[in-house]
Amino acid sequence: MNLKISTIFSYPYEAYLRNRMKEILEIILISYIYSMGNFLFLKIIMEKSSPLFFR
Repeated sequence: MNLKISTIFSYPYEAYLRNRMKEILEIILISYIYSMGNFLFLKIIMEKSSPLFFR
């Protein structure tokens, strides 16, 4: 009886934690890709505007 109660209570909490971890990882990945894209975009703009800056 005790085992059934613990499995009933623990499983949705584990699923909830797993979903939260997936969401957090997705947010980190998306923000990382976005920041890398912004960095490359700014680098290209600065190279176009002042080629001497990166030589």
